Amino acid sequence: MTQKVQKFSFDKNTGIAEWEYNGQRVSKTFSGETLAYYASNLDQVLVVADPQINGPNNIFIYNPGGTLNMRPNMPTLSKPVNGVYAVWFIDNNIEQETILLSGEYNPYDTGCTFNLKTGQFYNFHPSK
Repeated sequence: MTQKVQKFSFDKNTGIAEWEYNGQRVSKTFSGETLAYYASNLDQVLVVADPQINGPNNIFIYNPGGTLNMRPNMPTLSKPVNGVYAVWFIDNNIEQETILLSGEYNPYDTGCTFNLKTGQFYNFHPSK
């Protein structure tokens, strides 16, 4: 039987994401504005950390045991991309709607699709 992440929790006040895997407690702590989600279909934890603290490559995807699976680079657009502002996370979706910190479509936000499997950003558009 394949083990899966269990008892996932995230405390926005402390920036701590915790879960159990294979009988062990896994904990990741981030400073600043942070959000964390459990992608049950991939059995991975997605963290969107504060770009002012963690830099523009502020998405972290962890394997169930807590090792970093990927930390994708931000896409290259005509205007700088300073990180991810938000992910409209929907569990069981590989593709997630994402808002980038970029003036690409000023005065609108820069929306795009983020693929949890590949770490790629695509389908860039103004988000109104």
